[in-house]
Amino acid sequence: MRYKKQAFLYGIATGEFAAYRTYGHMLAIDETAQKLNTETRREDSLVYRYAEIVTLTVHLNFDWEKYPDIPEEFYALETWWEMRKSGASEVEAFKYYTDNVPHNITTLLSDAIAEALKMWTPPETAPESELTEEQLADPN
Repeated sequence: MRYKKQAFLYGIATGEFAAYRTYGHMLAIDETAQKLNTETRREDSLVYRYAEIVTLTVHLNFDWEKYPDIPEEFYALETWWEMRKSGASEVEAFKYYTDNVPHNITTLLSDAIAEALKMWTPPETAPESELTEEQLADPN
């Protein structure tokens, strides 16, 4: 599987995320969301968003020294990541995340994942300055 590195959280964090969605990813996201729905009795969009974050995030790295006066709640993301790496249950990690990680950090993390999932597409046409007279001519 291919991964993409993406910085977020104002450059404090760097994540490695899945470079594309697969059918397996979608199944894993749905299974995680269903498990959390059942075990926590929560059925809101955060459950699905969390399942997506957990499934598509491979690694997170933090560089707190970049900014000395970081709000305390920003550190909750790293604590949550350490919980996941150390084997905390999915429900325990989810409860910590929902109780401690601010919504704006979830949004930044989700945006970083979305950016990593963007597929490269070639330009529709080359800039006119790079085209020859023959290429610019009307073929009709």
